Formats: sequence, structure tokens, C-alpha cells
Amino acid sequence: MFHETGGYDWSQRAIDLIGRAGGKRRDGSAAAVLREFMAEPSGLIADLLTYLGTTPEAIVEALDRDPSVTRVGRTSRPKVKGRVSGSSESFVPAPVEEVWEFLADPARICDWEPGLGSIELGADHDTRDVHLGMTWEARAMTERPDGKPMKVKEAFRRRVVELVMAQYPHRVSWRFSYPDNERGKPVLMEFRLSQTAGGTQVNMTVSWPRREGWRWLAGAPLRPARVFLTWLHLFQIGAAISRAFC
Repeated sequence: MFHETGGYDWSQRAIDLIGRAGGKRRDGSAAAVLREFMAEPSGLIADLLTYLGTTPEAIVEALDRDPSVTRVGRTSRPKVKGRVSGSSESFVPAPVEEVWEFLADPARICDWEPGLGSIELGADHDTRDVHLGMTWEARAMTERPDGKPMKVKEAFRRRVVELVMAQYPHRVSWRFSYPDNERGKPVLMEFRLSQTAGGTQVNMTVSWPRREGWRWLAGAPLRPARVFLTWLHLFQIGAAISRAFC
């Protein structure tokens, strides 16, 4: 379901924290989850924030001023029946044509998609020959930047990437699927681009088929986690795209 977290195990402590964000008098939003992190009693979050030059109190104050900073779905995309989705926007300091070429190039997917370590393009790869329906095989990142190994389940190590939409210079869509995971659902990542003052506004939407029947009801306790992780996923993608042009 989540690209950057697929194949990883959640501790009971993390599950409990995220569950509280969707409890009584909580809306299960990314902001609610973030507030729970700020109140986490071990001191780990406070230490990390101190290292980054801020404090839990400063984060909570920012949320009180503008809770929309962590809201997924800030864009006005219509909901699609039978699919779960989240949307966000990001500003990129580059012309819309250059951003489109970056997002439509399979060779650059690992530069913006969290968790991907490599993609097999072939020795004769040429971006001019890329067309709709083409697929590539990608591999999950198994080593952190500091060299430490990452635990990724075998079913999530391999991913098939398909180009499903490429309308120059305003729209690009990619489909990601896990061929080794029978229960896995394909994930659609859509980008809509528009020229704006000083650069490009990128509208990002990630979506996947909704589980039906009892499976959908059984997943209710983890929906706050889904909202938070979707926001985190889109935030990471937006930041990565912007960094590529800085």
C-alpha cells in the first residue's frame, strides 16, 4: 500500500501511537498523528528535533496556527469510486517543461520515489523511445545511505513500473505493482503540472484499489496510519523533485 514502507514491520509501540490519533475526539489526520509523536514520552522525538534545531512545542504551536500544513487531500481532485487516494502539492523552481521531462523519464524514478534503489533500463535505453504501456523492473533499496542494511520482505523487493499517462507538458502517471506479492494492490502515482510564478506547481495524487467487504472494515483501526503515511510519502516525493532542480 505504501511504497516507502512496504515490507517493513511496525512495532506495537508505533501501532498504539498511531491508533491513539484516530481514537475518541481525534480525526485520525496526519496532524493528529504528528501531535501524538510530539507527546511521545521516551524523549527520542525531542532529541531528534533538538538536533534539527526545533522543539516539540514549536511543532505543536505551528500546528495550532495552521493545521493544514499536514493535511492530505488539499487539492480539489474528485474522488474515484472504489479507490483510496491522497493528494498534495509542491512547488518546483524550474520550468514546467523541464519538470515534465524529469517525471516522465524512467531513469529518474529512483530520484523521487522513496524506497527504490535501482531500475533496470537496458543498455539501449533512450528516453525518446519511451511510450505508454512500457514496463520496467525496479528493486527496493536494501541499504541506507550510511551503509546499514534495511530489512525488506522478499515479496516487496521487486516492483514493476508502468508508464500509463504522458501528456506533455502537464501530466504524467506511473503504476507500481509487486509481482511477488499476491495480495498486493497496484498503486497509481499521478502528477499534474502547471506553470506558476518562478517555477512549476506539481499536484501529486497517489491511489490504490480499496479492499472490499470485511477486509475494509478490519482495516479501520489503521486508517489514521494510512493518512499519515500517505502524507509522508507525498511530502518525500515533493521534496525530492524540488531538490533535483535546486
